[in-house]
Amino acid sequence: METVGWFNVRTLRREKVSSLPFGIPAFGGIRALYKKKYLFFQVEFHENTSLLLAVMLFGLAQIGSAQIAHMGWKNRLQFGRMDVSPAAMLRQDMRKLWSEHVFWTRDYAVAAIANQPDQEAAAKRLLKNQEDIGNASAQYYGKDAGDKLTNMLKDHILIAVDLIKAAKAHDNSKFQEADRQWDRNAEDIADFLSHANPSWSKTALTDLMKMHLATTKEAVKARVTRNW
Repeated sequence: METVGWFNVRTLRREKVSSLPFGIPAFGGIRALYKKKYLFFQVEFHENTSLLLAVMLFGLAQIGSAQIAHMGWKNRLQFGRMDVSPAAMLRQDMRKLWSEHVFWTRDYAVAAIANQPDQEAAAKRLLKNQEDIGNASAQYYGKDAGDKLTNMLKDHILIAVDLIKAAKAHDNSKFQEADRQWDRNAEDIADFLSHANPSWSKTALTDLMKMHLATTKEAVKARVTRNW
């Protein structure tokens, strides 16, 4: 009996099994799709589908993934966008870049608190992420808006650097001052983004920014006090 579904090349297993309104020739009609960070192949499965097919698909996916990895962020964001609306693209782009913002913030905090030799490199990469967010926003709201957002986000990072230094020194006064600056900066970013796109609620954005600050501060305090 034949079935049609998604073959996940990362896990080598079949997913999202469903039927299609048209027939696909045996081992034919293979389509590669890029969904978030994974490559999937839509194939027609048969009871005698061999491991060889799985290995072949996995090899193709590795080649495709390597090609995608060497693209710049602008080109990667354009990959496979033929059927996606501009609104969906904006959401996808922002989700990716803001997720990276969180990842690189943590990497810097870990390196800085432990005085690791990679802390300077982590700081540079984190600041580059703010430029990436600003450049992505500029495609929709103009260069001036993108540059302004980049500067506000870099202030956000530089304040975080001061906050981490104060936490390491157990200087509560400086920590509180940096915390107040961080809050004001977060509110300014939320206000800017809500004006750039009225569909983004200022209240929701402020809550999200404050949540980001709160979780980051908790992580910093936990690492400084070795509260694993």
